[in-house]
Amino acid sequence: MSNLSFGKRLRTSRIAKGLTQDELGKRIGLSGNSISQYEAGRAYPRQKPFGLLIKELEVTSSYLLTGDDPKEKIKAQTKYEKELLEIMRKTTPQNQKVLLDAMHALSQSLDKKKG
Repeated sequence: MSNLSFGKRLRTSRIAKGLTQDELGKRIGLSGNSISQYEAGRAYPRQKPFGLLIKELEVTSSYLLTGDDPKEKIKAQTKYEKELLEIMRKTTPQNQKVLLDAMHALSQSLDKKKG
């Protein structure tokens, strides 16, 4: 893991929250210079400030350390998943439930035919 990639993710997360380095530093009890050092890859936060960064920026430790974003796992991965997601988003919550129930029933029926 390189300090620079951690720093880039920290900077991206901070900017996404609309915070300056000074503002983020104040919120977690550090100086803006400390945040600058982290973002430049010249230093890492200790455990307590790291936990405060995660909480303040509303990100996971995994994301800041490795770039792994659990939110990516819930995005459509294939053409068909995307189409299904688009259909679901265009309908009412009540109809989403009906569609989901129908998809479960269809999936079970297809599984029985396989087996």
